[in-house]
Amino acid sequence: MVLSRYESDEERWKALMIKAQGGDESAYRQLLHELATVTRAFLIARFGFLS
Repeated sequence: MVLSRYESDEERWKALMIKAQGGDESAYRQLLHELATVTRAFLIARFGFLS
């Protein structure tokens, strides 16, 4: 089975969330970094800029 990009992101984020909830600081940092990157890209696409 081949996962789409979005499905693979969701699976990776799910795994990172589980690890982070278990106390894995590195997983938590990585999760926040990835989500911030996606959120930033969404906001730029939606509004055209970030102040």
